[in-house]
Amino acid sequence: MTQPIARLYGTQTNAKSTIAALSEAGFRTEDVHLIVRPKARDAGEEAAGELAVESITALGFVPAHAAVYAEAVNKGKTLVAVKPPFGGARLAMEIMDGFGPIAASLPEIEAPEPAVGFTFNTASPTPLSDAFGWKVLLDDPTPLSTYMGWSVLKRETGPSRTLAAIRKQSDNPTPLSSQLGLKMLIDNPAPLSTKFGWKLLWDKATPLSDRFGWKLLWDKPTPLSDKFGWKLLLNNPTPLSSWLGLPVLRKD
Repeated sequence: MTQPIARLYGTQTNAKSTIAALSEAGFRTEDVHLIVRPKARDAGEEAAGELAVESITALGFVPAHAAVYAEAVNKGKTLVAVKPPFGGARLAMEIMDGFGPIAASLPEIEAPEPAVGFTFNTASPTPLSDAFGWKVLLDDPTPLSTYMGWSVLKRETGPSRTLAAIRKQSDNPTPLSSQLGLKMLIDNPAPLSTKFGWKLLWDKATPLSDRFGWKLLWDKPTPLSDKFGWKLLLNNPTPLSSWLGLPVLRKD
């Protein structure tokens, strides 16, 4: 799972429409959360309680951000949080931003300077960034393209895309060629030879030896020893010990 994403809405209608769209796009029910101000216990139906910050941090948000969300919910706003699978963050943000969310002023998180011998906080969704005080680029699905001013290959908006479509794109073995309309060479097992009119060598078991008239050595089990007149060590189970005159540990 990637870091959770949240959006605040002025009405529960917009929030529920967002959840319906996320579900339709393939996000799992257990990964999508609708958070509203709870009703107070032992009070009238119109009375409301206070949403605890801990209930939001439990979803994976840092306490400082959870506090902002909790305050907004306690003032009557509705929060939708989703934990998207890997590769689904951009789609989740596109869907959630399509239902009129309210801007939330989230404070920047100041990470402490890493001490010598520090250990990563494995409970944090961004342990390396937290350890070194780096800012994360989560809100930008294409940080490198944005930084360099490049346009992305595919720019789709709206809830028409689904997680299934994203996963299907990964099943394409030639995504770049498909995107650019380039022909593939995969149907030709020897494209370079075909291009230059070269003959293939694979119809011969020993093309290099045949080309230079060399004799094959594989009909002899010890071709190198035979060529140089060397004695074989095969009949001696302990050739090194015998050669050095060392006794063997076990003779049976």
